[in-house]
Amino acid sequence: MINYNEQQYLNILQELVDKINSTPEIRKDRTGVGTVSVFGRTMEFDLSDMKVPLLTTKKVPYQRVLEELFWMFRLGNPDTSYLDNNNNTIWKSWTVYNDTYPQGTIGKMYGQILRDPECDQLRYVTDLLKKNPTSRRAVISVFDPKAVADESKTFEENVMNGKGVLNPCHLNFGQFYINDDNELESMFVQRSADTPVGLPFNIMFYGVFSHLIARSLGIQAKRMVYIVADTHIYSNQIEGVREQLSRVPYECPTISIDENIKDFDDWNDVSQITINNYQHHSFIKFPVAV
Repeated sequence: MINYNEQQYLNILQELVDKINSTPEIRKDRTGVGTVSVFGRTMEFDLSDMKVPLLTTKKVPYQRVLEELFWMFRLGNPDTSYLDNNNNTIWKSWTVYNDTYPQGTIGKMYGQILRDPECDQLRYVTDLLKKNPTSRRAVISVFDPKAVADESKTFEENVMNGKGVLNPCHLNFGQFYINDDNELESMFVQRSADTPVGLPFNIMFYGVFSHLIARSLGIQAKRMVYIVADTHIYSNQIEGVREQLSRVPYECPTISIDENIKDFDDWNDVSQITINNYQHHSFIKFPVAV
């Protein structure tokens, strides 16, 4: 059976490799490593029957993705102690530890903006769609212009100035739509994607997030549209990408959510979410540009 979900991601990887083969020009970037990129790519993922867009052409440590989602959008704060306590190093390279933030922090980013007690965007969206299922205003954003990081300053300087350590890779990042069959469709927009390393995490992250939003609404998730602006691979990732493209995808896995979760905020432990039938190829270690 063809895994159409994964094939869309692989098509973008192939396009980037084809570009390297035809015009091997390396673009300058913030990290100094250099990238090969394309702009404005769209993928559509089938979430029906509890499918989850988890790649099989390389092993993805999905438990770490679930922990990041729980920390970011359930706990909703920049304190990274939850990740540290679970030996999760996803954000370790960007975490600031100092006398003000001894538990570690990434500053004003993602969860702190989405779940701000004065404006809880996640709660706004679920409450809105319960009252008005045809609303066109079910939109959430984690890009706060007031918290935009100054790339000329260090991570710590940005945090101490009330900003995030980085600029979020996600913009007007989510919109939700209940279709005529009473199923949830979602759309996410990402300004920049490290395609071999970050994007596999991102698409699973938001696939699971969509299923949790659907559960909060008492319906099923159907489809996720994923748009990436600058879609790139770093110059030191090219051989790993070629290895991944040589592999044949396995069938798309599925997700099970504990029946006690009726609302997003009923999610109290990562173990309440189970990934089923995850058959995968071996792990590929890609360098991460910091």
